[in-house]
Amino acid sequence: MANDLTDIRDVIEQRRRALANLVEAHTQAVVARRTLKADRQISDMVAGRKTFGEKVALEMELAWNKSGPPDDRIDLLAPRPLPVAAAPQGWERLSEIQRIKAEAFISGLLAQGEPRFDAPGFRPELPNLPHKG
Repeated sequence: MANDLTDIRDVIEQRRRALANLVEAHTQAVVARRTLKADRQISDMVAGRKTFGEKVALEMELAWNKSGPPDDRIDLLAPRPLPVAAAPQGWERLSEIQRIKAEAFISGLLAQGEPRFDAPGFRPELPNLPHKG
């Protein structure tokens, strides 16, 4: 599959693998409880004996996301590898505290929205003075 999620067999297999990874990380009982599905149903889905479509995947996602902390989310509807952005040059040299400060600074800039001060444009009525530097 070349980044094409239209082949239903590939989507079904990706969902099955994503569910299997979830079971491996949390145990079958926890996954069944948090997705509001029976243990046997989870077992059949992971083993490939039973497939699940968009409706069931979405129901499981919503139930999982409601039953846990906000940072514990799953993607069974259309599981795909998440893109990983390249870190800026020199990022690895920063300490954890420096990275947190940099992220907070950037978040602050982005939260400001539109800039309040625009640099003045060219004004023909002012003479071009030579730059001393």
